[in-house]
Amino acid sequence: MWDQTVRAAVQYPFGTGNAGFRDVLSAFQRYPSINFNSAHNYFLETLMTGGWWRLAVLLGLVLPMLWRAWRSGAWGLALGAAGLWGTLSFDVTGYMPSVMGLAFAALGATSQPAAKTAVARGFQGDLVLRWGVTAVTVALGVWWFAPCSDAVSCALTRHRGSREEITALAASLEPASRQGVLQETKRLNPRSLWVDNLSFTAATTALERLEVLRGITASYPVASPGYYLERARVAASLGLNPEAIKTLEAGLRIFPVGSVSAGVPLRGTDPLEVWSREAPILLARLRRP
Repeated sequence: MWDQTVRAAVQYPFGTGNAGFRDVLSAFQRYPSINFNSAHNYFLETLMTGGWWRLAVLLGLVLPMLWRAWRSGAWGLALGAAGLWGTLSFDVTGYMPSVMGLAFAALGATSQPAAKTAVARGFQGDLVLRWGVTAVTVALGVWWFAPCSDAVSCALTRHRGSREEITALAASLEPASRQGVLQETKRLNPRSLWVDNLSFTAATTALERLEVLRGITASYPVASPGYYLERARVAASLGLNPEAIKTLEAGLRIFPVGSVSAGVPLRGTDPLEVWSREAPILLARLRRP
């Protein structure tokens, strides 16, 4: 998990996008059958989604506060906060947001003794900077959440192809408009598999579905064996048996029969079980003269 996350961060040093870890993970997968929605390391996930500068800002906030608290005599609070932040380096609880909130709260508690010491020394802080940051944050929040008269324009320009908004729009738009929205969304999110999944769902012909599946298996080769199986089925239905055979053979090289998922499937049947059961049968049938 950490290896794939760091590789993505090296490739995109300015980050892959806020809260976009699970959206782009498939583009960086190197190990078949290992699927996860988090790096289980808050620092590495910050590095991948926000880039190296955001990790530097985070560490620049956390470490000095802990150090000042430690030197101010509040070593107990500093030690407790450091322990919570250390937990975020290998979190496997599945409740990272709540643990993260607690870690930030503990960090705030450590700042109180240090702040009192600073005030006692005559240091009042830079109020202009504090209020300036607050004002900018509030202004951005108002702009982001302000109502839009044009839902499509808002989703594509202001929110830059938000997954939730585009998914809702795709279900309500006419086919012609939907195609244009999905193309622009793909331009904004070139490494996000969910856009291709939406395009596959929106496709109206077998040939359109095949084109989408060709792109998925080329761009996300180890995402899931289900894409290879579906591509082979669609190709066979169009009479493209040679392509169907090559697709199954390529999939079997990546996902051999009997492969086991590294984790419990989040929803429904494990695609590896379906693949191991159905891919050899379909391949044998297509090879018959």
